[in-house]
Amino acid sequence: MHIATKTSVLLIGAIGLAGCEAPGAPFAFGTTYNSFGDIETAFAASTAALVEEDGEVVETDDISQVADFDVMAGGTAIYDGAIIASEADDGGTLIGQLQIEVAFATDTMDGRAGNFIHSVDGALTGTLLGNTTFVRTVDVDLEENNFEMALIGALSGNGEAYDATINLQGNFLNGVSDVESVAGDADIDLGGSGPVFEEGAFAATR
Repeated sequence: MHIATKTSVLLIGAIGLAGCEAPGAPFAFGTTYNSFGDIETAFAASTAALVEEDGEVVETDDISQVADFDVMAGGTAIYDGAIIASEADDGGTLIGQLQIEVAFATDTMDGRAGNFIHSVDGALTGTLLGNTTFVRTVDVDLEENNFEMALIGALSGNGEAYDATINLQGNFLNGVSDVESVAGDADIDLGGSGPVFEEGAFAATR
């Protein structure tokens, strides 16, 4: 979902980076994929059910409100899903696995992305990490988000190495249960020498 109050959310993200620790255990992908076809089959439909290709939430009425977070009662949850983005000029599609660990007692989040596979160039190895805080109250009419998180690391593949940053801007969403998913837009930056991607999307479910 596009953000309208970027300054305030950037401040929230900066506070989170200063105050959060590294991801705790368990924090690993339960299943990994060896081909683009496999990872696309695993995540394309579930991601599209929650967000458009540019990260716009499909059903804004599903965005969690402050009372919805009570279901977690200060506990923790791990959300598993994917980041998907198309390369500019029809250069292909990149899909990577995403895991977000949320501590509701402290309103903090740890993120991990890896196992990226490009539809043309194949696998990109490496892991991106990030952390932040989140807010429980958002104004849907102003297109506010619950959180912003930068995932940072190095990716390599097809004979190239990239300093990678993926900026996530997203919300918690209710489904069958409250705060069941997180979803939003993903901006992929592989540095000056890397391919350019259109604004992408992410979605993950606990």
